[in-house]
Amino acid sequence: MGPGRIRALREFIKYIKSFDDVWMARRDEIAEFWVKNFGKQVPG
Repeated sequence: MGPGRIRALREFIKYIKSFDDVWMARRDEIAEFWVKNFGKQVPG
């Protein structure tokens, strides 16, 4: 990722974090949320 893209990503993250009602979740938090709300179902 070039410097311009990194800068844009940093600005985007800063912008998102400025909202109190936006959840910036890590992968493990997303997985925990999914299992809690939808169970460990595997589609197929």
